[in-house]
Amino acid sequence: MQLGKYVIKYLKKTRDNNLKQMIIDNIYDVIAKNPSIGIQKSGDLQLLFTVKFKYAGVQYRIAYDINELNKTVLIILVGKRENFYQILHRLLFH
Repeated sequence: MQLGKYVIKYLKKTRDNNLKQMIIDNIYDVIAKNPSIGIQKSGDLQLLFTVKFKYAGVQYRIAYDINELNKTVLIILVGKRENFYQILHRLLFH
């Protein structure tokens, strides 16, 4: 399990410890135990998976890539659903 630099930055910036814990739990208790649990995206994001969760009435997403060859999972982005996919596109394609 590897955390991308934007994920680390997001976790450091998040002041709500309950939200931070929920993100960490989703990464290490949900995704790490069963990486294929996420929804595989389509189109130009077809190699990525996302897991969603709700906290304080707000939808959040975690985007990640499964590297079958190295048996690793790279967590690429964590954030609110609003503008999540636009930010993900910007990270990957610009």
